[in-house]
Amino acid sequence: MVWYLELLLLGVAILFFFSTGLPVAFAFAIINIIGLYFLCGGEIMLNLLATSSYASVANFPMVAIPLFILMGETLTHTGTIELSFNAVHKWLQRLPGNLAIISIASATLFGALSGASMASCAAVGSIMMPEMDKRGYHKRLYTGTVIGGAGLAILIPPSILMVIYASLSDLSTGKLLIAGLLPGLVLSISYVLLVTILATYLPHLAPKIEFEHVSLKEKIMESKHLISMGGLIFLVVGLIYLGVASPTEAAALGAAGSILIAAAYRKLTWKNFSISVSQTVRISSMIFLIFTGSKAFSQILAITGASSELASFVTGLDINRWWILILMQLAIFVMGIFMESMAIMFIMIPIYMPIVYQLGFDPIWFAVLIMMNIEVGVMTPPFGMNLFVAKGIAPAGVTMKDIWLGVLPFVSLHFIGVLAVMLIPGIATFLPSMMR
Repeated sequence: MVWYLELLLLGVAILFFFSTGLPVAFAFAIINIIGLYFLCGGEIMLNLLATSSYASVANFPMVAIPLFILMGETLTHTGTIELSFNAVHKWLQRLPGNLAIISIASATLFGALSGASMASCAAVGSIMMPEMDKRGYHKRLYTGTVIGGAGLAILIPPSILMVIYASLSDLSTGKLLIAGLLPGLVLSISYVLLVTILATYLPHLAPKIEFEHVSLKEKIMESKHLISMGGLIFLVVGLIYLGVASPTEAAALGAAGSILIAAAYRKLTWKNFSISVSQTVRISSMIFLIFTGSKAFSQILAITGASSELASFVTGLDINRWWILILMQLAIFVMGIFMESMAIMFIMIPIYMPIVYQLGFDPIWFAVLIMMNIEVGVMTPPFGMNLFVAKGIAPAGVTMKDIWLGVLPFVSLHFIGVLAVMLIPGIATFLPSMMR
């Protein structure tokens, strides 16, 4: 069978199993067993599955995933992160559209502490959306800000998806984590500017709220919560950037630091700690199962020669490589509207990486572009995953139409961000190039 028919058959089969509602890990397992059986035979197939499954997760960088998840889960279930939200509120309450700006700032902070987009949307949205609704903010503004801010968790380190991407593509985990920092902060600032402009020129979207006066002394006292969270972020991001710790070591420090901070605030109980650990085990197990299936799937692509043949075919086209880059991103974006982020990565990264190297693009820069397109996919109507998370926690009366229209300005701004990174690669590559 020719390579493009094999690739088409594999693609249709995996999408069919996804459409049935079968868990991603099981869908990969079925495709891998059937594919390797016909390609290699029974005994060899079992050996390949066993060895590839073990080798895919038995490496040091993968340990960072459950540790980063434990850090975020501990801060969330102990309620420690809410103290930082309150401190942010004290400092930003006088700005136009203050509650919406606080939502974005809180989502940026939470993204730097959890690395999970949907968790950030649920955590920040459940706190901020009812408050903004009570204060008379327009439904479309407060849903848009929460969803837009939550997407930043995919870029801002420690991003779990960045760790998975590094393992799938054999790139430096540390450099990939740091590469997302500057684009994430640029997007966060642009969101704040957008909200400020809307609140200034369309005041009915964000009514001015009179808060009780907070003295400078009170603000400084509240800042201790931001200092403790800032120290935790430095343990993770700062030590990786300085070359003092590997991503896995930094993740261990972050997990231990989150537990110590919760204990210092006297918020660590056996109940919330056990919930954090059980959630970490559940999420990590799901990720590792999918990861083993994805590695075996990439083996099938290698055995059939489909991935290398596709790379040769694409690079042999009489088309400017930048148009190929745009089409690759467009495919990721469209898939992101309909599919879960990790499933997209596990399918597409093994196919894309040979093409990236043959086209001569910087793989770190390309990874940031892919993450940005995945990020905009999860917040794009009508089926972006974070839209449904927001609907589940939104106050009564908020419709899906409100959510769709509210997030569109942030989606548009995000596309501008993607274009900026394409035209100015240094936004993504400057910090990794300065790492020790």
